[in-house]
Amino acid sequence: MSELDDKALMALLRSSRRQENDKGFRYMYGAYLGMIQNVVLNNKGDVKDAEDVFQDALIVLYNQSKKDDFELRCTIKTYLYSICRNLWLKKLRKSSRIVELSDTVKQFVTIDESQLKTLEATEEKKIVANYLGQLSDGCQTILRYFYFDKKKMSEIADLMGLANEQGAKNKKSMCMKKLKSLMKDSIHFT
Repeated sequence: MSELDDKALMALLRSSRRQENDKGFRYMYGAYLGMIQNVVLNNKGDVKDAEDVFQDALIVLYNQSKKDDFELRCTIKTYLYSICRNLWLKKLRKSSRIVELSDTVKQFVTIDESQLKTLEATEEKKIVANYLGQLSDGCQTILRYFYFDKKKMSEIADLMGLANEQGAKNKKSMCMKKLKSLMKDSIHFT
């Protein structure tokens, strides 16, 4: 793929056409993933960790590019590096694998705390979704009805063919206990 400057790359990300967005993502994978792999591999990570961090950074850049008030004040390379560095440092701290991150690239920018919080929330949702997937279909259904669809217990009882509202409450409580039991050993929720 030919060289794209930051202006052209931002135009691809801001496009409403999926094909153009994909072209921008493919370019960034080819141009910048190696740099991120070096940072992660040199700081107690593996290739999968680098890919995960890089993908999260691309999501941040993509979401920011869609905002009318977003103005990139550095190169895309620096922006992605900074996001990845911050994300990897945060993951290392959570897992107690590192205190100091060694930089292969000395230039980076500070990332808005709200962007990091959005990423953390997204990561936590993925983790919870993974644990929910380990529950029985009945538990998944009742928890989805209650927490995501915001249904009342009486509605849930009807939908699930339970005798009454109390039966729905009991089932929800039992399912939450199972979910908490699955999650209790996870480092993400300690």
